[in-house]
Amino acid sequence: MRKNLALVSLLLIVASIVVFLVYVWLLNLVLGPLSFLLLGSLLLGSFITALKSEKGFLKIIALIISSIAMVFFMCIVMYIVLMIFFGNFGT
Repeated sequence: MRKNLALVSLLLIVASIVVFLVYVWLLNLVLGPLSFLLLGSLLLGSFITALKSEKGFLKIIALIISSIAMVFFMCIVMYIVLMIFFGNFGT
């Protein structure tokens, strides 16, 4: 079971990319709190499953991709929180 967790992690990353594309680009909507929660849970789930998988090349790939996605997601969340507290940075 543990050797298939890296594949599950990569599938969760693909699902989070599809959710992001459907919500933002195809539907022209702003990410709401519910979609942020869905996207965050998919990314966190992919990161945890990549950590729990067996050693190997696929685990390394899954960890790299999921950690980059988590860092990107955390930067977006921090930017939104800073916008709430301090207003628009550009004006």
